[in-house]
Amino acid sequence: MPDQTLVEQIGEDENHRRWQEMKARLKARLNLPDTSTPEFQAEARRQAALLRGTPEEAEALDFIEAMIDTSDWHWDWDAVSNDE
Repeated sequence: MPDQTLVEQIGEDENHRRWQEMKARLKARLNLPDTSTPEFQAEARRQAALLRGTPEEAEALDFIEAMIDTSDWHWDWDAVSNDE
């Protein structure tokens, strides 16, 4: 009998359940916040508003820009800025 994959051995539904449990345990262990909650999003907006226009905001944005590889991005600046 050929080797079966784990999905075939335990069934797709059971495999999905185990995967979800594993992700929940990892999230709990790492103490990661749920970024999809309205409370998290409101707090992120509040903190971003506090930084708006400050030198720290510019520094953070400069750092992010320096870390991003944009070599394969193709921008249509007219479409972005609505310029003709």
